[in-house]
Amino acid sequence: LVFPSGKWNEQHLGESYFTTLLLNKGTASKSSFEIAQILDQYGAHLELVPGLDMVSVSIYALSRHIEPAIQLLKEILTEPQFPEKELDQNKRIFLQNLSINLEKTSFLAVRAFKEKLF
Repeated sequence: LVFPSGKWNEQHLGESYFTTLLLNKGTASKSSFEIAQILDQYGAHLELVPGLDMVSVSIYALSRHIEPAIQLLKEILTEPQFPEKELDQNKRIFLQNLSINLEKTSFLAVRAFKEKLF
């Protein structure tokens, strides 16, 4: 699934990125651990990709397990919970990665290129 969202459509800095990352961290009836267990049980993989102009959500599963995988995906998308603890943890990880990346010339070059291009 591809949603017209992403960084360019944000009203608040980081909302699209963190919302996407937190989708699999809980629903109204399942914790992040339970979601992970169900994915493992069916050998499925959930891929959440925040982008600049879109958000991509994909689920991969064997055809014999596609029904329960799609039901889980539906629950994740329609009944998400965004636990404060998970948000705080993801923010810390993001800031640590940013700190490391700001020391890399390749990261700085790509950043400068994108600023000039867009």
